[in-house]
Amino acid sequence: MNVLLNVFIIIPLLAGVLLYFLPSKYNIVKIIMFLAAVSVNSFFSVFFYGREILFNSHLLFRLDLYFRYYGLNSFMMIVLGAAALLAAVYAVASMKKEKNTFMFYAFMLLGLSFANGVLLTDNFIVLLLFWEALMIPMFGMIAAGKDKPVWTALKTLIISSVADLCLMFGVMLICAVGGSFMISQTNVDISQPGAVFAFIMMFIGAAAKAGAMPFHSWIPDASVKAPLPFMVFMVTVVEKVLSIYLLIRIVKDLFVIEIGSDISIYAMIFGVITLLVANMFAVYQKDFKKMLSYASIGQAGYMIVAVASLSVFGMVAALFHMTAHIVYKTCLFFVAGNIEKAEGSTEISGVKSNLRQTMPYTFMSFVLAGAAFAGVPFFFAFFSKEMIYASALSVNWAFYVCLSIGSLFSAVAILNWGIKLFYSKSKEKIIQEKEVPVFMFIPTIISALACLMFGIFNKVPLTLVSNAIGQIENEHSVIITVILISVSVLVLILAFINNVYTCKKRNDGLGFIAAALDKIKIDKLNENIKFDPYEIFIKAVTKFSNAMFNIDKWLNYFYDVTIPGSVNFVSESVKKAHTGNISVYLLWVILGIIFIFIIL
Repeated sequence: MNVLLNVFIIIPLLAGVLLYFLPSKYNIVKIIMFLAAVSVNSFFSVFFYGREILFNSHLLFRLDLYFRYYGLNSFMMIVLGAAALLAAVYAVASMKKEKNTFMFYAFMLLGLSFANGVLLTDNFIVLLLFWEALMIPMFGMIAAGKDKPVWTALKTLIISSVADLCLMFGVMLICAVGGSFMISQTNVDISQPGAVFAFIMMFIGAAAKAGAMPFHSWIPDASVKAPLPFMVFMVTVVEKVLSIYLLIRIVKDLFVIEIGSDISIYAMIFGVITLLVANMFAVYQKDFKKMLSYASIGQAGYMIVAVASLSVFGMVAALFHMTAHIVYKTCLFFVAGNIEKAEGSTEISGVKSNLRQTMPYTFMSFVLAGAAFAGVPFFFAFFSKEMIYASALSVNWAFYVCLSIGSLFSAVAILNWGIKLFYSKSKEKIIQEKEVPVFMFIPTIISALACLMFGIFNKVPLTLVSNAIGQIENEHSVIITVILISVSVLVLILAFINNVYTCKKRNDGLGFIAAALDKIKIDKLNENIKFDPYEIFIKAVTKFSNAMFNIDKWLNYFYDVTIPGSVNFVSESVKKAHTGNISVYLLWVILGIIFIFIIL
């Protein structure tokens, strides 16, 4: 068996199963095993980088199951491995006293194994197997949380199942149209019969994995119920990596689509709707983790827009932004975890102290990651966002305007939370430091420094991304590029003015942005559970089930009562007609003859 399968799939899979079943007296061994398995995965993702390997493995009934290791998935596995290691260290440090800690470790290793399987496979059937198998660790990791998270886990399972069903239909169609189960041998022209529907189904299934609307509502719920490392590992890293990987494969390798075609425009509109609505919802959140969840959904919209532009520049921009997003959002979730550890809550009402004074290192981490999140120049996400803006503008200026508006909302949201968490007046009389233990802080500061360092030395990640996708040239002239950067800076200045100078009127730091959104009732839409797509779906399913039950009841009545009663009535009537009188029989014969003549 190839060493890649052993390192990236078999080792974390076996370690996860063994860790789950080992008795509690081996808890130290479990922790060592957990960290070792993740570390080995991270090390070999770097060790094998740059190689191209295509190999066959007879894992199942001697079938040819091809796996492929090359530029794109090797880069994805580096990002996945590095972020998984940070999440693992943070999980060990933050979940020591939790009831289901080792259950969480086991499912995290299973998730790492299955995610690697999705990235490595070159077979559509195996892709679906690993993709579907990811629902097991997702359910288990959420269920490992506190406050009865099973219903949230079930909600996640239902929404993911619907999205995965779309992907399954798409895969079935592309295999039929393309005539192959090999991913690398499939290249279907969108004009072929069935190709458009296959593209739509696969695109929806892949985009939903990143949390695209309307498949998003489980993410904010999970942010509150699930252990925080779940939000880092599964939501921020695994979901984004697999989604963007498959989206790029769909538009770059699997289908032949013209840039600017109708289907490309519709896909970009899908991304725009996701980023605008999610960022508007992020503005209104009263829990820091929920705000980060909606912001994460919104950032998926940016990536979808860039990929759907169909240009190599757009795909590089999407992959570049995915990497930046993973870095700064990982840090911000770690910040949220630190605050929750110190204050017991990430709801603004639960924060009693001035965290800028009580948690200075967490505050600095927030500043660095928040600056990257907002798109401040010379921080990581600034460059990736500018590339996405350029790719959108090359298709239509309306997309660029929508992306800029979305950036304004996200900048307002993160600035608002910075003021709420770190600049509010302390409710405690005695101010004392509440900084978290060192092994919780190490992953936080590493990801925070990466937001700055990869912004200053952005050529390093950009080169790696370009090697994975293809070399690029600037989409626009220097003048247009300068204008785009100037507009982005103006958006940041506007967000800053909105927060600092208008917050006194509303006392929440949202200023005129919230006032404008209030006019279109976004706050009501956000708070009303009736508008949750999941709730709408469940109600529709419930009504359909009730209708089917009533139809079944009516059918049972028809077969059990109506038909037997009718037969019994006819038989009794016929029985009464047979009186034994020959005159009556003669009358029946005459009536029958008359009836036949009338018909004929």
